[in-house]
Amino acid sequence: MEIEVPKFRRVPREIGSETSNVDIIERNRNDGLLLLDIKIDHETTIVPVFDLREDSHKREIAKVLISGDPVAAFGVGNYGIAIGIDHPKRGRFPNSWEHYWKFKPDRPRDAKIPILMPPKYWSEIIDFRKIHSGFKPLFNRGQLERAYREAVIFHIVAPSYNYAPHINHPALVTAEDGKNSVSAFWWDDPDLEEIADIAMRLDPNVLIGISSFNDRGENPAFNYDEVKDYIMRKKKVPFKYIIRDSIGEKVGVKSSHPQFKVPENDEKPVWQVVRRGARSVKRFLQATRLPFEAEGKDSALFAPRAHSEDVDLDNLIDTVHELILRDYSLRKAS
Repeated sequence: MEIEVPKFRRVPREIGSETSNVDIIERNRNDGLLLLDIKIDHETTIVPVFDLREDSHKREIAKVLISGDPVAAFGVGNYGIAIGIDHPKRGRFPNSWEHYWKFKPDRPRDAKIPILMPPKYWSEIIDFRKIHSGFKPLFNRGQLERAYREAVIFHIVAPSYNYAPHINHPALVTAEDGKNSVSAFWWDDPDLEEIADIAMRLDPNVLIGISSFNDRGENPAFNYDEVKDYIMRKKKVPFKYIIRDSIGEKVGVKSSHPQFKVPENDEKPVWQVVRRGARSVKRFLQATRLPFEAEGKDSALFAPRAHSEDVDLDNLIDTVHELILRDYSLRKAS
């Protein structure tokens, strides 16, 4: 997707220094869209910056998310790289998924990419028939949406289909011991859901993958300023667009998010904590309303965070949720 570069009326604000050979100039368009002029040595890149809380940006955000180009997008506690991955047999942009490994060349090839998708669409990527019978009550649209309202943000690693051409993709499906699984990722956010619905209407064949915005072994960018700092330090721009959250970023969660694996029919009836994150295991289990414990709740590794591991971030997650719901309600009421 190409964004038209307008004539600017405001005086730009420069960020950075001449000694770094990197200059970033922010320019505001009349419609509220921000553009970054990024000059690295003698090359200039223009990056549009959208705001998740700006209703007029939503259609354009949906377009860039399904464009096949890399997007730096904020989600509750950190930035990720989001990329639209096309249906393998259609092949409009068959190599878009390789942006992840260009960005992080040391990323293991078996480290699959989570799929950013509202629970109401999960039947497209998850084979609910394979889920352990005791856990199935959670896996319908109403219960999943309720669980996200209560726990807000988490990944679910779940069984996928034996044959599913639309997701039979090396970046998305984990095949192990004769079983296929995917990582479904979401957070409860009405603005994001509107964008996802637009993207689905524009092109239902594109799946949006998302992975943390960081070089391997480093923390991700936890806010917009850290995205700009990454450009200054690394002297590269590994994305074409930025999606900010002008509300959520201010809270300072500064952490990636937990992953929980649901058991299949022939597996032990217990959640597996793949990794711990911003939302506590306790709050996740409460939101499931299922009588099952979690293995690894005290031993699984933490996702990257700026806080020490003993800091409970539940209150900060709740604050983000309350603020975005309040802002959304006020905008819709006006």
